[in-house]
Amino acid sequence: MLMAYLRSAGGEETEAEEVTEWLWADCLMERPDHRPRLANYAGRSSLKSWLYPLAINRLIARKRSENLWSKIVEEGLDLEQMESAAVGHAPVPAEAPLVDLMRRAVEAGFRECAAEDFVLLQLVHMDRLRLVELAQMFNCSKSKIDRDLERAGKVVAEATLRHIRELDPWLELKWEDFVELCQVASPACFGTE
Repeated sequence: MLMAYLRSAGGEETEAEEVTEWLWADCLMERPDHRPRLANYAGRSSLKSWLYPLAINRLIARKRSENLWSKIVEEGLDLEQMESAAVGHAPVPAEAPLVDLMRRAVEAGFRECAAEDFVLLQLVHMDRLRLVELAQMFNCSKSKIDRDLERAGKVVAEATLRHIRELDPWLELKWEDFVELCQVASPACFGTE
């Protein structure tokens, strides 16, 4: 199940196998400084949904590391050159790569959203206002509010996925996959609270 998920997200067969093996070992093995990762599973979602962000996170870290080493080999940098090239680059985030990727992608998605649409989405999703209330506020029909919400949601979804592809072109996520990952993935999920 995990290997199929990783392959559908853009991982190659060997990568999916490696990540799955690592994840099972990490979930079950106790280390001196950490308890088994499975001990963090609280049952708030299905086990499968809980495992997916861990697997994608590991795949992202593996791919990025692989890309960095390829660049080092291609450019023929020695250790001193690698250290000097690293100076001035953005530090690796303390968050897990997946959490950082999701945060940056959502921010990019909302930046492309018109201000009025952003307010509309906020009022519906955060403040839980109904269409009838919004129609009164915006002095229009419920159907117009519904169309505006649908359009704004599409803009955010497309911009979010586009940003993910810009950061990690190999990563193949559909909007539904991204939403599911957002429901489960958090810094606590990766032990980086």
